[in-house]
Amino acid sequence: MIQVKALKPKTDYRQIIEVNVPTRFYWNPDGSFDGIEFGAFKKPLAPWEDEMLLECLEAIKPAIENQE
Repeated sequence: MIQVKALKPKTDYRQIIEVNVPTRFYWNPDGSFDGIEFGAFKKPLAPWEDEMLLECLEAIKPAIENQE
């Protein structure tokens, strides 16, 4: 089972990445956002899966940093 994959865009998007693992979003008791957790992965990620997941995390990094 591929855990991270690129989907063929059917629209004007350059790229669509799908992550097929549990994803958890955490909020502190005061309501502030604390972070995201991916996994557990069923097998080690292939280098190309790791690169795509890193691309996703880099894309949302500004939104997370603005919460701090």
